[in-house]
Amino acid sequence: ISMPEGPPTGFDDLRAWQRGAGRDVPWEGVPLLMREEFRALARLIAGKQESYLDRALDVGGFTMGEAEAVLLELFARAWHSATQIMLGSHRPDVVLPAFPPRMLISQLATATRVPIERVAQVVDLLTVDLGACADPCLTPLVPLADGRLAPMSSLITPGALVRNFTARLQLDPVRFGEAGRLLGLLGSRTVAETLRRRLTGTKVAERVKVFHGDDSLAGDFDVVAFDPSTQEAVVFEVLWRISLDGSAEVADLQRRANGKRDQVIRLRNAIASGAHPHWPPGWTVPDDVAYRWFILTPNVLPALPLDDLGVPVRSHQILASFRWSGTSVADMVDALLNPPPPPPELSATEWVHARYGRYEVSVERLQV
Repeated sequence: ISMPEGPPTGFDDLRAWQRGAGRDVPWEGVPLLMREEFRALARLIAGKQESYLDRALDVGGFTMGEAEAVLLELFARAWHSATQIMLGSHRPDVVLPAFPPRMLISQLATATRVPIERVAQVVDLLTVDLGACADPCLTPLVPLADGRLAPMSSLITPGALVRNFTARLQLDPVRFGEAGRLLGLLGSRTVAETLRRRLTGTKVAERVKVFHGDDSLAGDFDVVAFDPSTQEAVVFEVLWRISLDGSAEVADLQRRANGKRDQVIRLRNAIASGAHPHWPPGWTVPDDVAYRWFILTPNVLPALPLDDLGVPVRSHQILASFRWSGTSVADMVDALLNPPPPPPELSATEWVHARYGRYEVSVERLQV
């Protein structure tokens, strides 16, 4: 959005120090008080970014909170390097600092008070390895030929720290599959809460299992809404993931949506052949209940339409933010099949102006 020439106005002391005694000073020589200002700046910026998993969640060897602490310390260092670059520094250990891995891990562990063996796992994940992660923007620690690691300010500073780290976890499902599973549960839980809030006279359930006639598992409904008055069940298969970043991830969503649609069709055919849902206690659902099927993403749509075969792909924002004509299941289905105009808060635009040196760029964007 912008590339400021220095810290925000609230960090006047840091700004003055950088332009004076702080010119060409490597991170190791930055006074503790100024380091804390950099860390406060990192927390301020990262605090506006979206997170996806509980900070207490142990994803295998470290918690998300511990990973966030390491990321914030790297972010503070990155801002130090980036601002020195903007001020014209050419000193290598300032603009492109590099450290032996053990030294960097030790420094990060001391600064964050995260156990050194846990910091080592986070650093390993953040180090460029194109065989494990083809997207270098998710791995901002670059190994040099002499074995040192260079934390790249140009890759750390603009990125969404926790979002990118979560994306890195998702690339290793064998090691971090629990993170992906919990993101899926977060999706079904969020959708169910939205339906309970917006629908009246409707039963809502999550993770309803469906069994074949021999009691083998055919699949499950991520979320289902049943209207007893019309005997209609609306099934949502939730394709929940972190926000997309770039065309490659849009294409990946397209592929996943196609796969999810094929999964829905198989389950729909199984029900038509006699498979039966295990409805929650207290639900009275006839065998000939009318089904409708949707795939829901959090807030994005595939690049190509996927409305054929009776399994439309829609965004959860239509359920959560758009104004329907009423509060019944029929009103919800109508809104999903014929999306109403988005509310002003989702469609209003604003002009933003970014300056970098003597260049200025003006961009019209959606208000956030």
